[in-house]
Amino acid sequence: MTVSRPHKTWWTATEIAEANLPDMPGTRKGVDLLAKRSGWRSHPNWSRQRSGKGGGWEYSWELFPTRARRILLKQSAPKAVAETKVDLHAYYEALPDRIKKKAQERKRVLDLVLTLERDGLPRDEAVQHGAAEAGVSARTIWNWFKLVSGAAGPSEWLYHLAPRHRAGGCKKAKAKCSKAFFDLLKADYLRVDGGSFSASYLRAVEWCKANGKAFLTERTARRRMNEEVPRVTQVFAREGEAGLMCIPTRY
Repeated sequence: MTVSRPHKTWWTATEIAEANLPDMPGTRKGVDLLAKRSGWRSHPNWSRQRSGKGGGWEYSWELFPTRARRILLKQSAPKAVAETKVDLHAYYEALPDRIKKKAQERKRVLDLVLTLERDGLPRDEAVQHGAAEAGVSARTIWNWFKLVSGAAGPSEWLYHLAPRHRAGGCKKAKAKCSKAFFDLLKADYLRVDGGSFSASYLRAVEWCKANGKAFLTERTARRRMNEEVPRVTQVFAREGEAGLMCIPTRY
């Protein structure tokens, strides 16, 4: 996911020098010279004098060269929470014995077909022979081969051949995030004049990064929001009773 602005938007000359950004000076003196030469301090919205101890100037990242801005945006892009990879062996071992026996029988038939093929029998004839051996149709054998087509190797075949309608399948692990992330996202987004979802998401992500908390991708977070918070609740929280007037009665 791309971001529209980096987490840190205002920089002192010292911070700029220490950041080692492309096309930017590596010393405070060099940054000061660049700022004067480029007229950075003449921009009322992109430069400001620091108040308090030390004083000095701060500059907006908008003044930086293109490559430097690109690096800052890349560094600020949130990393998706990795979803847990399914342990195929553990899943198969947890299946009921009757389901495992069916998977084993299917694999035995496929192994037979492959053995006949290695012995010189055409695949179609080998499938017909395997179907007769197993008491099923040739189409069923082809469907079993289709089930294992995405497997990394024969060692994963039992998992793919296990009947899913009885075994319940193997659901993809749901992306996880800290409760604090989602609570903060809801509090920021579900309020009057709360701004866009993306803006609320970026603020929540910034807090998570600063506090070492797990967060979701924006797309997943938006989907989770819609799953857990009904649309009518979202509209009322953000627009009040006036917003509810625009919602069809079926909601």
